[in-house]
Amino acid sequence: MGVILDTSVLVSLEKAESSIDEFTAGRETEPFGISVVTVSELLHGVHRADSETRRVKRESYVERIIELFPVYSFDLAAGRIYARIWANLARKHLSVGPMIS
Repeated sequence: MGVILDTSVLVSLEKAESSIDEFTAGRETEPFGISVVTVSELLHGVHRADSETRRVKRESYVERIIELFPVYSFDLAAGRIYARIWANLARKHLSVGPMIS
């Protein structure tokens, strides 16, 4: 099994100035990846930066993430699986929140 990193995790790491390497340390046998939705959300943040300095810093971070992790498409089949998992979690009163707000 692998781990698909959510946008919120990557943004939290960036804000805390934590290293991705530190986050994945000790989990080398576990494959990590990101979805194309996450890439879009991160790039949205780049384009909404309130200064050129912040934009450059964000863009550098996002490009490193894209280089570091495989990017997975989110197609109809994935949407169906996501809906089923989300419903099963909701039955257990666990929340993953909306994917796109």
